[in-house]
Amino acid sequence: MVVIELSKLGDVLKKTVDEMTPIEKWSAFLGYAADPQQRKLINEVLDSKEAIGVAGTVLAAISKDEHERAKYMSRRKFETDMASNLLTVEERGRRESRLEVARKMKAADMGIDAIAQFTDLSIAEITEL
Repeated sequence: MVVIELSKLGDVLKKTVDEMTPIEKWSAFLGYAADPQQRKLINEVLDSKEAIGVAGTVLAAISKDEHERAKYMSRRKFETDMASNLLTVEERGRRESRLEVARKMKAADMGIDAIAQFTDLSIAEITEL
């Protein structure tokens, strides 16, 4: 567990982003993300560490009005669904490719154990071909 005393961040703001440790970057983000006077520093922190950038995006999204928040959540769901669909299609393609290789190996009278080893298919799957 890490305890961050945001009220003691004064010295952190004197450092450049390159001089800050990861915990100091998080501290600056948590302490000053809403402070318009620190916008330049916070943008540099967001650009320097991907996880903080993601947190900044989420913070911006949940800080908007309810309609904007609903649009953001809908967009995130769409993006997640599209990524999932792409992975599913890629996995199906890889599986079909492995099945095709297994069919050819089986037709060439290769042993089922060898086919399973090279295709990562189960013996039951190969037997059904």
